[in-house]
Amino acid sequence: MFHIYNKVVKAVGELILSGIWYSDACEIVFKVMGLEKWRPLPESWWERFEMDVNSYTDREVHLSKRKISMPKYKCIF
Repeated sequence: MFHIYNKVVKAVGELILSGIWYSDACEIVFKVMGLEKWRPLPESWWERFEMDVNSYTDREVHLSKRKISMPKYKCIF
């Protein structure tokens, strides 16, 4: 399960780096990977997941000198 979690964190992080809003990136990744009902941790797992995605994107920005593209569309929610 830890392997899947890491793949999801990376996939969401990569979408964010390419200019997709966090919430949209989560929906895309969970849908594409067939994980809509997947819950790896207790109720508070979303907070931990968001922190892990933030850590991933921060690491990519600082170590790889990547930039986070600002989304060029409005969130519809």
